[in-house]
Amino acid sequence: MSALRFFSALMSYTFAFLGFIAVSGCQNVLGEGSDLKHDKTQNAEVARVSSVAASRPSGIFISGGQYQEEPLLAKPYVDGALIRVRWHELEPSEGQFDWRYLDSEIAKVTKLGKVYTLAVVGGPSTPSWVFAKGAQGYSFTLNNPYASKARPVDNKLPLPWDAIYLKAWHRLIAELGKRYSSDPNLLLVHITLSSQNGFEMHLPYSRGPRDPNQLPSWDKFGFSEDKYINAAKTTLDAYSQAFPTKFLDLEIHNVFDSYRIPQELVRYGVTHIGKRFGPFGAWLNDRDVRWDKPLRELMKETSSQSFCNYQLIGNATRQLERVGKNGLQGAIQNGLDDGCRYFEVWEVDVKNRDFEQYLTELQSQLKNSH
Repeated sequence: MSALRFFSALMSYTFAFLGFIAVSGCQNVLGEGSDLKHDKTQNAEVARVSSVAASRPSGIFISGGQYQEEPLLAKPYVDGALIRVRWHELEPSEGQFDWRYLDSEIAKVTKLGKVYTLAVVGGPSTPSWVFAKGAQGYSFTLNNPYASKARPVDNKLPLPWDAIYLKAWHRLIAELGKRYSSDPNLLLVHITLSSQNGFEMHLPYSRGPRDPNQLPSWDKFGFSEDKYINAAKTTLDAYSQAFPTKFLDLEIHNVFDSYRIPQELVRYGVTHIGKRFGPFGAWLNDRDVRWDKPLRELMKETSSQSFCNYQLIGNATRQLERVGKNGLQGAIQNGLDDGCRYFEVWEVDVKNRDFEQYLTELQSQLKNSH
């Protein structure tokens, strides 16, 4: 029997056992499909089996900015929210953590009976003390035409394979896990790397073939696909160890017009983390583009083994040119076709009354797909 078939069989027995526990009123739940060895304390988790917390991530989540709007969270077709925080806000000084923002946002979500997804944004949001300790940085200028104040912004991120950065980053992940990994309201954790925006996979100037006229060039910083991949694998391991019973996903993009990096990292995640791991695409759209086709194939392939998750590339209310001609419905249908059951939708679309019926029907469809 192959390792994958063995793991699938193991998962079937595990979730059958979980169902028995829920029915009998027992208060301990085993981890959702982890293939790691944990001690009894890690394996014991207070049971609160949500309708979205089943064998794979599922539901409609608000993918907004820093702060959650409670009236939106209260809408019946919203299952939860993505809560994200910037590294420099969470750890302004080395080893000194400020949990107040995260705790307050989590409280907003959970008091309404919803669940949440967690992401720490690194990359350009890396605190200055990491560079002061000697981490090598890459400076670049970014102009996001869809930002609230579109203007060139000077940024700096640690080289993704820098040892000083990785040590600090992995320590933060461990502390995050100590505080939140046993929270039954936490459904999913986004694995984040040192990247252009600290949330998605791609690097500055990497959304196509390398142009030698673009300065600074990644070549002079020693970039190689192997360096990126090997460093990212250690980060996947760190998240898996910190959150041994939670779903984990990794945003995937082509890097320098190559798809090897996302392909190898997804393969590594499925092999080493198992059915708790899947790819995440923060670019779901309904446009006729070529760059996302290999990524969609990877999403579809992995969804048959574990799961895949999507975030809309933009909002369909004001940015239809980004989302595509068939808007929110067309983009989400593409995600459903790829096997996705978890969608992050932007606040303005959740507010849009024209989408209420569709989102209500979508939520019902997602619940019935388990």
